[in-house]
Amino acid sequence: MIEEVDGALLDVVVCGLNRTEICLLGFLNEAWCRRFVGEMVELKELVVHPEIREIVAQGISRYNAKFPNNATRIARILLQNEMPQLDKGEITEKGYINQNKTLEIRRKDVDRLYDMPFDKDVLEV
Repeated sequence: MIEEVDGALLDVVVCGLNRTEICLLGFLNEAWCRRFVGEMVELKELVVHPEIREIVAQGISRYNAKFPNNATRIARILLQNEMPQLDKGEITEKGYINQNKTLEIRRKDVDRLYDMPFDKDVLEV
């Protein structure tokens, strides 16, 4: 799925265990996104930037067109305004995202992906 977003996403954490839909916590590739928008803006601004949100939505839509069934289709994404933190255990010793730890630490964001009505930061695809 990350390939479909043309470089805007660095990584994602998949949410959806015991849920009816797959959702994502998305981590932006800050350098790529800054080049794309042509401005030196902070991550907190990038996650709400309309052009970044649009390119992420388009990429996920391309992915969903290839994988449309409920077991693979992505319903929503919440772009994170803070990268995974090594000191919180979100990054493994090998440099990968610790999915379970990230889901635990960011439980409130996971809930935002599923609690209706969705807030303005949740990007429905």
